[in-house]
Amino acid sequence: MNKVKAHLALFAVSIFYSCNYIIAQDVMQGDFIPPIALVLFRVIGAGTMFWIIHVSFIRERIKKKDVPYFILCSIIGIVIAQNSFLMGLEKTPTINASLLVSTTPIIVAGFSVVILKERLTLNRIAGIVLAGIGTAVLLSARGKIDFSNDYLLGNSLIILNATAYGLYLVLIKPLLRTYHPLTVIKWVFTFSAPMIIIISYRDFIQIDWSAFTTYAWIGLIYVIIFATFFTYLFNAYAIKILSPVVAGLYLYLQPFITTVLSIGFGKDELTLHKIIAGILILTGLYFVIKKSFPRNT
Repeated sequence: MNKVKAHLALFAVSIFYSCNYIIAQDVMQGDFIPPIALVLFRVIGAGTMFWIIHVSFIRERIKKKDVPYFILCSIIGIVIAQNSFLMGLEKTPTINASLLVSTTPIIVAGFSVVILKERLTLNRIAGIVLAGIGTAVLLSARGKIDFSNDYLLGNSLIILNATAYGLYLVLIKPLLRTYHPLTVIKWVFTFSAPMIIIISYRDFIQIDWSAFTTYAWIGLIYVIIFATFFTYLFNAYAIKILSPVVAGLYLYLQPFITTVLSIGFGKDELTLHKIIAGILILTGLYFVIKKSFPRNT
């Protein structure tokens, strides 16, 4: 049952991140919040929520010898990953970002082999390849992917995000073997806070609060609660139970879910192209996760 809950958590993360592409980009491109300042809101807002819940229910302490490792995870998973993603999203089209982020499962698999000494089975390799092809096919049907020099900086930042986030998913696995997921995430956010405050302070004080619209406030709240608090917590919970490779593969669901929602709300059309892409993504996901579910005997 725990494995089923872990998969449901990863599915929820895919939904939250799918919506985050559009919402976060609208908040930044509407000149409400600079990308670096938005990271500060995410870290302080979600970090405060982690502290309140942890102090109320968990109250687990970490060992002093683990502090440097927590700081390393903070730098890679928060400072580098979040800043590079939001800065890149501001400087490249959403479709470019979606495609480049879809390289994360491959990165996770590579780091898992090197760092965690995981063995990649034929099923997992086939699943990653199939889902990756399906994602590329699906994104190509949604619009033109532009890797010209005009978006070189933005694309490079998204690649940096994919690498950092993929490495982070692998690095926190050893911590999750020792501590509760909420303990891990609370301290990862706590140790990142001073660095984020230093980096984002100048952008933060330049925010024009009077220009905020209702949509901007709703978008900011969504980014803090759903695209930060729940995504980091649910990912940690799932990785404690499952392999980081499985967690990484769920990133392939993001463009699939976005397309399904768009079709459901009448903003997109169902085509054979998209059906084939969807089948490839779901088949690839099935190959990787099928052994995670308990079998009836």
